[in-house]
Amino acid sequence: MIVADDRVLLRIGGEVDIDTEADLRRALDRALATGVRRVDVDMRNLTFCDSTGLHALLRARSRALETGTRLGLAPGDRLRRLLEVTDTAHLFTPLAFP
Repeated sequence: MIVADDRVLLRIGGEVDIDTEADLRRALDRALATGVRRVDVDMRNLTFCDSTGLHALLRARSRALETGTRLGLAPGDRLRRLLEVTDTAHLFTPLAFP
């Protein structure tokens, strides 16, 4: 987790599935608990994400909305496909990284 000014950046890679979803959920909870106005999640290096990972992201989005925190997402190809198939891509603010 990188904290700069009023922003937190999380970089998540590897696999997110039933065995690792709790780690993602805890990282998102910690980032949201900092009280920053914006949490950006870079998941471009994700190699796999199942429905439990998507649920963790949707849960974080709900918490962010409750606190007025902007939740941005930079999905990789794997996560982007999951978001498209589940029609949830529009729920996240897209991020552009160089």
